[in-house]
This record gives sequence, C-alpha cells and structure tokens, in this order.
Amino acid sequence: MLVSLFLLQTALTIAVGGPATTGEYLPLIMAGTEERVSREAGSVTLRYTKGEAGAAEALAKGEALLAATTLDAALRHGAFQGKPPRLVFAFTAAPLVTLISSPTIGSIGELSGKTIGIPATGSSDAHVLVGLLARHRVPLSKVKLVSLGDRGVAHAIERGEIRAGLLPEPWASQLLAT
Repeated sequence: MLVSLFLLQTALTIAVGGPATTGEYLPLIMAGTEERVSREAGSVTLRYTKGEAGAAEALAKGEALLAATTLDAALRHGAFQGKPPRLVFAFTAAPLVTLISSPTIGSIGELSGKTIGIPATGSSDAHVLVGLLARHRVPLSKVKLVSLGDRGVAHAIERGEIRAGLLPEPWASQLLAT
C-alpha cells in the first residue's frame, strides 16, 4: 500500500517530528536523500517540525501526506475531522512499556479484580494495557486502573500497594534490578 501511495504522488511531503539531527528518524532522513527514492516517488520533501505534535498536526491539517512521529502524538494531534490517522508503519527499538506484576500474579488473566498502576490516563501506554487486557479476556470493568505517574507506579509496586503496573524505561529496569 505504501509503495502504491508513493507511486501515485508526484510530490510527497513527510512531516518529521523533530530536527534533522534526531537519531530516531535517521533511516527516514537517509532514505529521503537517496536519488532512487526521488526517482520512484517523484519528489520527496522532509518537513521538519519542532516536535512530535507538530508532525501529527501537519498531517491533520493536510500539510503532509505522511508523518513520522510517536504513536502518542499521532493519536492526540493527528485526527482529521474526528477520525484518527491511519497507521502505515510502526517500529521501535525498545518496548513501549513493561507490565510488571507482583510474584503472586502468574498470568494476565489473574489481573481481574486487581489494581493496576498506569503513568497517565489516556496515554498510549494505557491504550496498550487496555488492548492487552482485552486480548486476554479481562474486562476493563473488572480491574481498577490508577494513574500515578512513572515514579508513582514504581513506588506503588515496590510498596505492594498495587498488584501490577506499566512502566517505561528506566523505571522498569531499576525496579526489576531491586
């Protein structure tokens, strides 16, 4: 689909969520400078924005056909006429978050009836958890989600106040090390 999208365009603008020195987008930046890409896709323009939200907003406003941004920024700022953007491709070098539970929890199904800490309500992390629970047939109404922030989730797990929590790095590694 992406190839056909490129072939149909004579000029393709991709909004990039950050400066040209941003390491996450280095493969895209390098591909944009290759002559082969320009020959196959017509002209490719990388439009650098001040941040992740700027790239998603450019997509929503129709200023770019594609956006290289975070999932969180795309969901928050990339909607057009109430419809979320279509995800063409996603990749990451590390897990988005880690679901850490107390040793008494043996499976995701055992989270039913338990309290789970999340960094923030409505974040992409929380959406990942909701999808994970749904996949394991744990209704959202059967768990208690509490928004505690990254540090709060880590401390609540350490103190045994919650049975599980979502943690990004470096909090997940620090907690697992202890």
